Amino acid sequence: MSKKSKKVVISKNPYSGKTARAEQNPVNYDTTRFKWLISPIYIDYDHDIYGWDRIPVQYLLGTIVTRFHTLEGQTWAEIKLADNHNHSKPIVELEGELQSRLKERDLDHLENLFQISVGNVPRIFGYREKQIFYPMWWDETHSICPTNP
Repeated sequence: MSKKSKKVVISKNPYSGKTARAEQNPVNYDTTRFKWLISPIYIDYDHDIYGWDRIPVQYLLGTIVTRFHTLEGQTWAEIKLADNHNHSKPIVELEGELQSRLKERDLDHLENLFQISVGNVPRIFGYREKQIFYPMWWDETHSICPTNP
C-alpha cells in the first residue's frame, strides 16, 4: 500500500491584517484608570485608631465604596488634579507609631502611601502600586496628615 501525500489547503489567509493587543506597559501610570483592591497584606483591620473594624457597615458601603466607584472612572492624574487632598505621603513623614506599625506588619519596605479624601475630613491611606490602590488605614479625623493652619 502506498502512502498518499497530504497537502494542506488553506481557504483563507490567516494573516488578515489583525494584530493581537499587547498589554499596556506605560512608563507613567498616572495616565491609567484608578483601580482598587482589598488585600490582607495591606489593609489594617484592627489598628486602635485607624483600623477598618471601626467603620459602620452602612458608611463603608454607602460612602467609601461609592467613592471608590466614582474614582474608577478617572485617571490617577485626574484624581490628583481634581482634589489637592489626594496625594502621596512619604513614609518617613509619618509619626513614629505608624512607622512602627508598618514594620510590625513587614511593610517597612514601602516608601510612600497615598491619601484619598472622603468628604471634607475623612481620609483613606493606602499603598499605590502602578494603577492599583490598596486601602490600609481609615483616618476619620484627618490626623495622619493634618492640614497646616
